[in-house]
Amino acid sequence: MTTIAEMREATGLGPEVSDAAVVSAWADMIQGATPVIDEAMPLVSLEEAKLYCRVDGTYEDATLEILIEAASATVRAYAATWDGIDPVPARLKLATLALVAAHYDLRSDISDVNLERILAPYREHNV
Repeated sequence: MTTIAEMREATGLGPEVSDAAVVSAWADMIQGATPVIDEAMPLVSLEEAKLYCRVDGTYEDATLEILIEAASATVRAYAATWDGIDPVPARLKLATLALVAAHYDLRSDISDVNLERILAPYREHNV
């Protein structure tokens, strides 16, 4: 019998992905299908965001979950060259965490300059 941890490792899906989604991707993988990743999947977990933002307890969980969802969507839209199937690259996790922290701390917008610097390797330029 294969454990969830082994399935996560084989599929490259991190802790931010639900166990059900991991099992589904694993089943698709062993049947030869290309894994389909939910575009709404957060790029970081709530626990990762709480550590990054230095938040204790559960009082801010709902706010952080909204920020994670929005930051993940922003990063996915910006990083058009990432296929979304491989494990989330560290730069994309960092960009997501930076956006979450900026919006959490400032409750406002983040500088496009910082976002550009973090995501530049994944940006698709159309000429």
